[in-house]
Amino acid sequence: MTHTGGTTHAEGIEVKLENTPRGVQIDTWIPACLLLDPPRQPNGKPHPSPEKVWPVVYQLLASTANAHGDAHITVTRSAIAHWAGYSRYDKAAWIIQWLQRIGFLTVYRHYSHDKGGGRSRDSFTVRLDPPESYRGPTHTGELAAAYADPEAWGPIWAEARETPGQRQYPPQRVKPEGVL
Repeated sequence: MTHTGGTTHAEGIEVKLENTPRGVQIDTWIPACLLLDPPRQPNGKPHPSPEKVWPVVYQLLASTANAHGDAHITVTRSAIAHWAGYSRYDKAAWIIQWLQRIGFLTVYRHYSHDKGGGRSRDSFTVRLDPPESYRGPTHTGELAAAYADPEAWGPIWAEARETPGQRQYPPQRVKPEGVL
């Protein structure tokens, strides 16, 4: 059986999705990261609005679903800001930085090599499964235990994870009610 795009081929039978999926599932590792390795402000304290991550994660996943024709979604920096409830992209940049740091999102910056040069539209990929270095909760029971006692879980990464704007700091957990 081979899989190409939205079509699966098996012994001469072609199977396609008739319509676009209506929803997406967010895997356990993403809320676990939000609880146990939250986005941080430049001063090292957890970001005061971690709930703004949820609509961005959901929309990024939804934008990768098998869309047809006019249902195709073009993700722009303005759209990301809008999903998070901001009027300007720069206000939502911390979300993208955090999603890149945990390995959920990879952003590819494209540059034009023609005479005028400059940048063209970025592209991205999203990760459904956690990176290999992830050691945090992997199912609902473990996530419930982490919510009950975040300090008991310990490090969720096999190695330090850092990207610009997301330095490593001593553990400071987000209160579980702030995540939900």
